[in-house]
Amino acid sequence: MTLKTFLSFGCILCLLLTQWTQAEDEQDDALVWQMEFPEAKALSAKLDRPILIEFTGTGWCINCKIFNQKIASTEAFKKFAREKVVLFKADFPMDSKQPAHIDLQNEQLGKHYGLKVFPTLFLVEKDGTLIKEISYDPEMSPEVFMQSLENAMPES
Repeated sequence: MTLKTFLSFGCILCLLLTQWTQAEDEQDDALVWQMEFPEAKALSAKLDRPILIEFTGTGWCINCKIFNQKIASTEAFKKFAREKVVLFKADFPMDSKQPAHIDLQNEQLGKHYGLKVFPTLFLVEKDGTLIKEISYDPEMSPEVFMQSLENAMPES
């Protein structure tokens, strides 16, 4: 193999890897949990998808950690989220490291939706109208949770 052929092959390989990485990044962007409810509603309207709200407690809520490890990190959940919902996380962290307006927003949303325990998940319309509270129990299998989420989805 000549040096010119080798360099050409290397350049083509670099371009392919760059495109593959960009496509992977775009998929990961679909899994970003929105933190500002107005942005989540705008994205929901743009994509014509409901919003899945997770009320969570970073740093102190054990069941929230279990949900994220056992459910939200699964390929089934990620695929579902990419295709069918806008993700919104209303966090109530142990040591608030989020802006005050986010704390206030999350408190108001918690009151609005009748938040009682953590984690709690709600499926809502693009305007914030409640569709259904999604039950979660730490003993629940990912398959059972995903089935309850699928069953709650509005008809297209």
